[in-house]
Amino acid sequence: MLKIVWLGLLLVPLVTHGAEGDAPAKVYRWVGKDGVSHFSSTPPPGVQAKEMELQEPNMVIHQDNRTQLLNQSDRIGERLATQQAQRDTLQQQIEEASVALDEARRTLATGKEPLPEEVRPIIGRGIRLTEEYYKRRENEARQVTELEQQVNALYEQLHALR
Repeated sequence: MLKIVWLGLLLVPLVTHGAEGDAPAKVYRWVGKDGVSHFSSTPPPGVQAKEMELQEPNMVIHQDNRTQLLNQSDRIGERLATQQAQRDTLQQQIEEASVALDEARRTLATGKEPLPEEVRPIIGRGIRLTEEYYKRRENEARQVTELEQQVNALYEQLHALR
């Protein structure tokens, strides 16, 4: 494995140098006394080195492939733009729902005092809260819960787009 890595490290500059318009670079291979293969652009003196044939890399992109790549790039760009628009819309909805949620929570926290029409006096015993008071408080609590669920669902949709 190490031999292959060294070969790659030696051949990349040689192939690159050859691709710059000069004559193709020559690479020589020989096996040392220790049995290890060696590669170089110049063989050492007195060693039987074998010249290797290097092939030029094919960097031509055919017109069909180019058109296909450009079309694919356009589709990806359109998909990214659509996702960004969806993220922006969801972010706006989250902000609006969060404002409504904050207001509903404030109403729930401050609305404990009954409204005048929600109180019935009891002679000699104080007051009695009407059914409307309990329904109003229940509706306020339900509204907070629904808005919390809506905000959470919007966040989940937003995270699914990322």
